[in-house]
Amino acid sequence: MCEILLVIRWPLVVIIGMIIFRKALNHIIKELDYFKYREFEATFGKRVKSVEKETERLIHGESNLQGRVIVKGPEPASDLEERFKKMAEVSPKGAIMDAWRELEFDINKIAEKNNIDTKKNKNIAGITDQLTKIGVFDNSVQQMIDDMRQLRNQAAHEPERNFTLADTSSYCVSASNLAIHFAKYLV
Repeated sequence: MCEILLVIRWPLVVIIGMIIFRKALNHIIKELDYFKYREFEATFGKRVKSVEKETERLIHGESNLQGRVIVKGPEPASDLEERFKKMAEVSPKGAIMDAWRELEFDINKIAEKNNIDTKKNKNIAGITDQLTKIGVFDNSVQQMIDDMRQLRNQAAHEPERNFTLADTSSYCVSASNLAIHFAKYLV
């Protein structure tokens, strides 16, 4: 009997602890984006999905945009999205980098159209800040761009970070949606 208690005491403590702290643990797990322990790794695309939903609302006219939107844009650019998705199957990080490069190109074109010197200021965060200050972008668009930039930075600078195909696809859909939205500024 004593031996059984010695064997089950720590699993029992863990189970009781999980029951007692289940609400706190549930909250922590919901907020978890990435987890790695030795060889085990899990990615949770909450942030990527959040950006995807925002960009979908943006192109379908459901966002509270204050910028200079001239016309409602077309449906999602399937060829751009398809290109990103094909690349995601081969290289998820490469697809994210390529999608970001397209966004960066569009942001620079919008900045140039609004007389912002992109040769002098090459920092996208600074350029989007200037575009927001002059009323081209609103804060929600600036935040979406910043979220996309941070995710791109994770792909570029965190070699241990692996993006799932679903996360990468969501990022690429978001990039495609933003590209559609940006086309409105270039009319």
